[in-house]
Amino acid sequence: MGGSGGASSEGSPDDFRLGYMTDVEGNLGYFRRCVERSSVLELVRDGKGGGESDLMLDLVGRGAHFVYGGDVVDRGPGDIRLTRCLVDLKRRHPDRVHLLVGNRDLNKIRLTAELSAADLARRPEDIPAPHWDPAAPTLVDYLEGLVDEEEGGGMGRPRCDIADVDTRANRLRYMLKHTLGCPDTFEYRRTELAILRGGSAPPAQVSDDDVVRSFLREIEDPSGSLHAYLRCACVAVAVGST
Repeated sequence: MGGSGGASSEGSPDDFRLGYMTDVEGNLGYFRRCVERSSVLELVRDGKGGGESDLMLDLVGRGAHFVYGGDVVDRGPGDIRLTRCLVDLKRRHPDRVHLLVGNRDLNKIRLTAELSAADLARRPEDIPAPHWDPAAPTLVDYLEGLVDEEEGGGMGRPRCDIADVDTRANRLRYMLKHTLGCPDTFEYRRTELAILRGGSAPPAQVSDDDVVRSFLREIEDPSGSLHAYLRCACVAVAVGST
């Protein structure tokens, strides 16, 4: 997690130490363990209180530098909190903290187009399967599977068809599961939103629409966590001889 030239914890500008972490992907337990082993990072607040502002990092010593290698999100219920934590660290130490973009960070930009009203108006039949995964179902196949689940899920329910399940939430679920390789991310976001509400309400009280709005807000809104991360980040950085 970090290299050291034998510097003390206070350090000086000449006591260069470089820490590197990558692919945490919203897993806050893994993130905390990485920080515990790092020679350049410390947790000022551990985030176990749940709020966005309760997770805070800082550098250890004036000679400490840190690079985050990208992929902040997708595989844990900590996407928003971790992303905001890294952006906050970058803003406080702009010359000594460097954020790189990963595919999981950049590929969320597609949501702004594919969850737009114009794209939602496209017929599911006109949306092709992902060309990079020949085993992945088309959107129509996915929606037909949801229809089958609805019809087999209870007696007395009115028959539904593809139009009934072709919702913005289900299109997002399809993208996450079959084209972005993170099938649990929709529910992880539901859990995190419940935590950010103070944990007083169970995740079940966070609606599908709440989850969709959160994904769009975090990438579209200038105050969104992933929007801020991408604005602070770059594709590569040279630090010293590294």
